[in-house]
Amino acid sequence: MSRMLSAAGEGALVLPPLFEAVLIADPSDVHAHACRIAAQSGAGTLVYAISEETVALAIVLEPDKPLVAARLAFFAGMAAMGDSLAFHCVPERQVAFAWPDEFLFDLARLGGARLAAPEGTGDDDVPEWMVFSVELIHARPSLADPGAYPGSTSLVEEEFDPPEAIIESFTRHLMRAFDAMATEGMSAVTTAYLERLQANTDRDWMIDGRGDLLQRGEPGAAPTRQSLSNGLAACRWYDPVRKAPLL
Repeated sequence: MSRMLSAAGEGALVLPPLFEAVLIADPSDVHAHACRIAAQSGAGTLVYAISEETVALAIVLEPDKPLVAARLAFFAGMAAMGDSLAFHCVPERQVAFAWPDEFLFDLARLGGARLAAPEGTGDDDVPEWMVFSVELIHARPSLADPGAYPGSTSLVEEEFDPPEAIIESFTRHLMRAFDAMATEGMSAVTTAYLERLQANTDRDWMIDGRGDLLQRGEPGAAPTRQSLSNGLAACRWYDPVRKAPLL
């Protein structure tokens, strides 16, 4: 069961205007719940849940462009969460991305992101809504020896600020990202995204108008392409058995 949280409600998140929080019990249902209510709830609806193991949030968007262009909002969401995590972690530690949707902390998996639109929406169709969602590893109590699993880490182990602070900060960074897109163009967020992507690789990347990742080749050679839509569909950071980020 979900419940709405007003800005003045007890325990409410402190969010910018136009955002409205919906707290639900199960982090594994946050993405799906946001998709179910997106058409009725509208842009700015923020569904979230916090458990011992997982922190999940999903924001409803209302694009005004065909899906092929609207999908680029994914980079605004990634950049915003990257900035939020960097702000709320201990100093001098690296928040980075793995293409296209994985959050890394000192090169260990911290979580991942997803982007959804109504089923059947084609690249040339304007989506009725989109949902950008994030799941982060809050803690790893199921692991007897977390240190034996260096491929992942958690907010608790790395001494991040409380999840509520990260979520609140994300909404503010997201607003700034969308403002930058409106005034400076897509490069304002793709550049910020690439800075964190390239933090864990020495490759020279660029992002094209479809959101695909291109590695520049030798002069005259075609660049190597990685598809954004295919990468999002693979969702490599997600464990379908646990319904949570891979540990």
